[in-house]
Amino acid sequence: MKINQKIILISFIGGISVFLFWKTYNITYHPIIIDIEFQANALIDDHFQLFYSEGRYFDETLSVKEAYSPNGGFVHLTTMLPSGNVTRLRIDPGNKIDTIQIHAINIKSNNQILSFKGTQILSHFDLINLRVLNSSDSSIQLVQNQSRDIQLIYKQKLNENFDLYATQNTSHLQIFILFVTGFLFLMIILFSKQILVLLTKLRQWYQNKYHGLLHICLSNYSITLLAILGIKLILVSAQQMTCYSAFGHDDGLFVKLAYSLSAGNWLGAYNNLTLAKGMVYPAFIALNSFFGISLFLSQHLLFGLSCYLMLRAFYPIIKGNYWRILFFSVLLFNPVSSDWFTTRVLRDYFFLSISIIVVASFIAVYLRRQQNPRSYLGWVLVAGISLFLQQNTREEGFMFLPFLAWMSLLSLLVFLKKQKVVYGSEYKTSKKVFVKGVFIIVLPYLILIGGNLTIATINYFSYGAFIRNEIKTEAFTKAYAALTQVESDKWLIDVPYTTESRMKAYRVSSAFAELEPFMESEENGFLKGYPSGGKEIVGAFSIWSIRYAAEEAGYHDNLPQSQQFYYRMAGELNTAFENGDLQKNTNFSMFSFTWDSRYAQPTMNKIIDIIKHIAFFENYHPKPLANFGNLESISLFQNMTNTPAAHLTGNINNYTPASIVKIFLLKAIQWIYAVFHPLLWLLSILSFLALSVRIIKNGFKDKLVGLWWIGSLLFAIAATRVFLIAFISVSQWDAVNMQYLSISYPFLLTFEILYLYTLVNMLKVTSILRTKKKDDD
Repeated sequence: MKINQKIILISFIGGISVFLFWKTYNITYHPIIIDIEFQANALIDDHFQLFYSEGRYFDETLSVKEAYSPNGGFVHLTTMLPSGNVTRLRIDPGNKIDTIQIHAINIKSNNQILSFKGTQILSHFDLINLRVLNSSDSSIQLVQNQSRDIQLIYKQKLNENFDLYATQNTSHLQIFILFVTGFLFLMIILFSKQILVLLTKLRQWYQNKYHGLLHICLSNYSITLLAILGIKLILVSAQQMTCYSAFGHDDGLFVKLAYSLSAGNWLGAYNNLTLAKGMVYPAFIALNSFFGISLFLSQHLLFGLSCYLMLRAFYPIIKGNYWRILFFSVLLFNPVSSDWFTTRVLRDYFFLSISIIVVASFIAVYLRRQQNPRSYLGWVLVAGISLFLQQNTREEGFMFLPFLAWMSLLSLLVFLKKQKVVYGSEYKTSKKVFVKGVFIIVLPYLILIGGNLTIATINYFSYGAFIRNEIKTEAFTKAYAALTQVESDKWLIDVPYTTESRMKAYRVSSAFAELEPFMESEENGFLKGYPSGGKEIVGAFSIWSIRYAAEEAGYHDNLPQSQQFYYRMAGELNTAFENGDLQKNTNFSMFSFTWDSRYAQPTMNKIIDIIKHIAFFENYHPKPLANFGNLESISLFQNMTNTPAAHLTGNINNYTPASIVKIFLLKAIQWIYAVFHPLLWLLSILSFLALSVRIIKNGFKDKLVGLWWIGSLLFAIAATRVFLIAFISVSQWDAVNMQYLSISYPFLLTFEILYLYTLVNMLKVTSILRTKKKDDD
């Protein structure tokens, strides 16, 4: 190996080591919280403004505003500063007041508090355009001078009084990094020639095997795709994080689990929520936190990658760069990818991107099924990894499996048919070829199984049971299903088990009876969600109410204990059914869903509403909403996501002119989709129906049968999601919005572009044939 090659390799490894060494400091920002209590004599509403600075001067862009109404009494305002090395602080109480009486100014950071009352304020703040009217130890009254720009400027530097950053001791990791770096340097020095040969072989292997999947040539076409992605990222940069830290079953849970993962504690201490949802999204949050990347930037980049891979999958079908650019643009600017739910710390946007990658990779394998399996091995690996991630993100991911398995079977059948060779007078497939084909087609499922077993093994050693997701376990699903099957005289469409059903179940199940004090308690917030009042539990809260009560009863102290409890509850209720002590409904229950025949007609009606909702991209809102939660928990969100929370003060109109333009453009894009999408949908459906007639007429031996199967797959995935959301909206809660319908949009758009392209080409071929026939005549 030449000296310059050694230097490049050592520099590369050294750079990575320095980065990892730096990241292992695990620095966490402790935000500053300002708490002020004052009384203004203004008769109209005013606004309080807090300026903060990282240098000598104050800037309007580095400030936080909050409106208030004087109401003749004391006003108590609490504001948190965004992340940053804040040095100076300025308080502007308002610009419509003559006098102001300040009771206290408190500055907090982590566990440190500085409190100033009365005359102490004069010692620590400079008064600008204010003079003292009277003062005491408990309060100070100030009157403004002629100028209306009144200010209180903190005299000291905040970063000198507060420890704004916390550093965790990670010396053991740093020692490990230094050891590995030194070992690699030694290998480069001693075995440079062998390493160069190995790197050359790896490069050649990559170029030969995976060039088609991952290689991006910086041609005009590639630059155009990157430019389109750049425009999308610029537009969504107007959106900041909507922080719902008080949502302990969603946003708050994901951040909590991510914090445990980033601290090396797996999913943290066990409770009823620890294993209730997939661990992949919290791991994604933790990974972004480690590398210091904004979570929302990563999610938009992942969505962009998913759109590109879907486009790449269709390369054998869609020819021409203009069509490909159109395909990518329509998918990328899909309004669902910039709806306000994507600004929350929710798994839905991540799940959407991963699902697109899963389907794209399976389609890519199917379209390349007649090639040598090695040529699409990269797609197979992407399919397996993304399938594992998808199935451990959201619980309903299993609904993709039947469609994916059917595509795999079709790919395998075509592969085996193509690989038949002559043996005497018969065509047979060699055993070696058969094993190879089956292995490659089945490999994604093997990766999924291996990943699932790994998670279950870690959970076994961490919590004592070999499971991935507690909601899906046999113990809980049997207990929940048994409770929903207790017959009740009153049937409520959105209540899986009524109050009457619970009372009957308490009498026959000693296990469930132990939950009664907590299920029926006023402290059970899940009892307050039913619109018409009473003590009914709406479907959205049905599983969480049981798990909350079980935890309060002490059955979620550890995982084996909770499993035993749910088995006992299920066994007692099922025994009561068998003995005739309980009458059993003839419904069907799986996971948190319970199907009753009476749901059929309302579900069909809801499907019609959803079709209209999807066709016109209704209820699109690109603006983030105000945060919901205390300031301390919001600071944890900011640390884990590397993103400032939007509208910390609740003022949702605090946008810069550039952001206003970006939001306007996002709304304009949604309007374009709403106008043209119904027509695109209609044309694609007609094209699909025409092709269906042709395929059936030719006995599924038409050369376009592959295109027909792919269209059926895309449409089936979207339709299944529509049915699921319709059923949930009828039986549990109103889920007709972009968040829950998000899966449908990209697959419908892909279906529509694919069949619009097919329709154009079919018309073009027909025109050519007619012209040729006319010329012949």
